Order: sequence, then structure tokens, then C-alpha cells
Amino acid sequence: MSENHQNPLTMSVAPQANIIDRHGTSIPARTASDAHKVLVQTASLQGGSIMVKQQGYKASEPALGNTIIIHADRSVVDEVEDVPSAEWTVNYHSWIVTVPGQSSYLVPSIETALNDAQLLANSQNRAVAVHVADIKTHGGSEFEELVEPVRQPQSAPAAPPAPEIKAARADAPAGPDESAAIRFSRAKQPAPTGPAQIGVRGVMNRSLFTKLGPGQREQQLRSWRNAIQRGLDSHKTISEMNIKGGVGKTTTTFLLAATIGRIRGGNVVAWDNNENQGNLAERAATANHDRTVIDLLDNIDEVRSPGGAERLVNYVRPQGENKFHVLSSANKAGNHARIDRDTFGDAHAALREFYHLTLIDTGNATNASTWEATADAADILVIVTTNKEDGARKAFATIDDLISKGHKDKLANGIAIINQPSNANAERLQRIIDGMKAHVRDCVVIPFDPALDDGDEIVYEALNTKTKEAYMNAAALIIDGL
Repeated sequence: MSENHQNPLTMSVAPQANIIDRHGTSIPARTASDAHKVLVQTASLQGGSIMVKQQGYKASEPALGNTIIIHADRSVVDEVEDVPSAEWTVNYHSWIVTVPGQSSYLVPSIETALNDAQLLANSQNRAVAVHVADIKTHGGSEFEELVEPVRQPQSAPAAPPAPEIKAARADAPAGPDESAAIRFSRAKQPAPTGPAQIGVRGVMNRSLFTKLGPGQREQQLRSWRNAIQRGLDSHKTISEMNIKGGVGKTTTTFLLAATIGRIRGGNVVAWDNNENQGNLAERAATANHDRTVIDLLDNIDEVRSPGGAERLVNYVRPQGENKFHVLSSANKAGNHARIDRDTFGDAHAALREFYHLTLIDTGNATNASTWEATADAADILVIVTTNKEDGARKAFATIDDLISKGHKDKLANGIAIINQPSNANAERLQRIIDGMKAHVRDCVVIPFDPALDDGDEIVYEALNTKTKEAYMNAAALIIDGL
């Protein structure tokens, strides 16, 4: 963390408000917190509940507000609806901005204060921690937003416009591979970003009825979501690979499928193509059957016949809110002998007909024909490892094997996913990242998550927020590569 982030400048923002009674009489209150205390005391003395309308949060729309109920026991219920018959009104008329070493001043809205914080951060090249007081109906709680400086690009001599930029104009003639209609659509300005929904800005938008834009973290999350939802021109296959077991291939396959399924929608299948008995079915939600890819192959002609698509549900396992299906590997000791390059091709062809995306969890034998067939069929390769010496060595051995089989270019478009153990080694992590980036497009580090540590069924809702966001990042990178 940089020094500017460790020691940010501080900016305090507090509202000023008046209390207006049922007769229209205005009672001054130094701050919104003071107004709240007066009304809580009023409800307590009256021995009954009172309705309080809060308005004036936003200077440009002073009529916006919400109504709260303060009970005699001093509890507060946030009704959020505007109730015209409220007995009392708290009118927020301005906001006091305080920066150490400077005189306090008033601004008409919280948006103005945040804009001032951005200007201050830019001028000082230092982060500004903005503390906003009294924005919750029950008062007293403070929220903080860290406003980072926006670095302006250094000026450089203007370069002559490239031919491609001229061709992007809406009135430019269409090229041989692009219609005029497509070119016209591409010239359209992007739609404006919607107001913030998470973080401090999201809280203020809900509490104060403002329309603050998203902060840096929310902008990144939205960018990942947009990438994951991008259209694809055909079915795509994603293969997770490492010749060592126990590095998190199955977990990665499941959570990539769940992330894509939840954000992008259905028509996603995760296939456990382990040449032995794989673990994907054990980490996934159960179904009302125990059929596997072997059973699918036994009935492949029936499933692929006209009208046979509806029978596929008898061989896969729906994963509920994760919105993807699991196709289990062979689950009997003798089954694996029946999975070879040809039968892999049959199963893969069926999945291509019924799903938009297939994620394949692979086994550990690079000399197995089904492992080689998976690498050949993949549109993008995902190298999975842990931040452990043995797992990392095997990951690079996997890369060597893929290169020897002619997949160097496919690797260059792929990504690496590095799972962190509870006792992660920072020096080794950097070695892994540096080594991977010599072969793949990018790396994503998945933080250690206790919810994934016991090897039981994966429950997406139990994951840490940072784990979910790391998988969003990985899924976005994968779709970008497709």
C-alpha cells in the first residue's frame, strides 16, 4: 500500500437541518443528528409514535424525501415511502465540509462535497477519506469513501489519426467484412452509467435519494459483468488443466461455471472428464439420478436424434441458482477404459448441440487420449495451480506438455488461476505469476476461502466476497479471450 493510501487526507461532511412542526414552524437544529435527537425525545415524551418526513437531501430535487417512524421506545423504522401526512419534517438544507488546515464551508449537496474531494485528491496527488455523518435514519453512523487521485495522462504531440479511427465514423463506407449498419451502431456513444448500488455511494443513494455514480470498485465489477455477458458467435469449450491432482481444478471448474451461469444465464455445462473417478459430482448438488457420461454414451444416438434433447436432463445434474449443469465422470472402476478420443468426441459433440459453453475438468494423465482430446477441443485453456511448490512444478510441466503437442498459441490466449492455501507464500506466488505470464495472457489469484477447504459440496452463497470477485475477474478474462 502506498504512503498516500496509508495516510490519506480527511474530509468530514455533515448535514445541517431544520425541524418543521405540523404548524409549519421551523425549529433550527445545528446538525441532522441534533434534529434526530430532538424528535426521538419528543416521541418518548409523548409516549407514542410520530411520523417524520425527511427532505432536502439533494439540492437539485428538494422535494425528494422519505418518511420514518420514531416510536416511544426510541426505535426507528425506515419506511422509505413518502407519506404526505407526516407530523414533523426534517429539512436538510446544506452540508458542512471540513478539511483539516482549511476553513469549513457549506455546499448544497453531497454530490458537490464528493466532487470537491476529487479535486482535492487530484491537486494533492493523495487519497482523500470522506467521512459522511448522519445519513442513516437512526443517526450516528458514519460512512467513509476513499477518493483516489485521478492521474492525468502526460501531454504528448498529437499523432495523425490512424486509418482505422477514420473508418469508425458512422458515415464511413462499410468495409468488405462489415456492414454499414454494424458500423453505424459501433459509432454510437455508450449508454450513461447508472447510479451506484453498492458501497458508501450505494448507501447514500438509497438513504438520501441521490444519484451518485459508482465508485472505482463498482465500476470494475460492472466491467467484469459486461464482459461475462458479451455475446459469442458459437459454442465455446473451456478446459481446466494441470497434470497434478489436488490443485483445485474441480473447484475452479465448478465456480467458473457458477459465476458464468449466475451472470450470463443458463446453457452452461461443467463436464468431469477425468479418466478415473472424478470429484465434480461430489462437490456439486445432487440430482434424482446417479447417471454419468458412460450412461450418456450408452444412449448417445437417442439423445442426439430429432426431439431427443429433452432426454439430456436424465444424464446431467442441475445446479439450482448457479444455473449450470454437471455431467459426471465415470463412477465405477472399470468405466474409464471406455472413455477414449472417439467417445470423448461423441459426448462433446452432443454437449455442443445443447449448450453454449462447456467447461471441462480434466484428469491427470497427459498421455491419455481423452486428455489430449480435451486440449485439442478447447477454445481456451485455463492452467490451474496452487501456491505450493509441487502443484506449481506440475503446472509448468503441463505447459511444457501442451507446447510439445502444438498448443503454444492456444496457451498464449489462455489464463492461469492460482489458488492460495491458508499459509500462502508471497515470494513463491510472485515466482508463479512471473513464470505463468511468460506463457499465458493473464493470471488471477484466488484467495484462501474456508468455505472451500473441507472438500464438501460447494455452496456459492457461503463464499467470501473477495472469492466471488476473483472468479468474476477470471470469468471475464476467459470470455474476453473467446
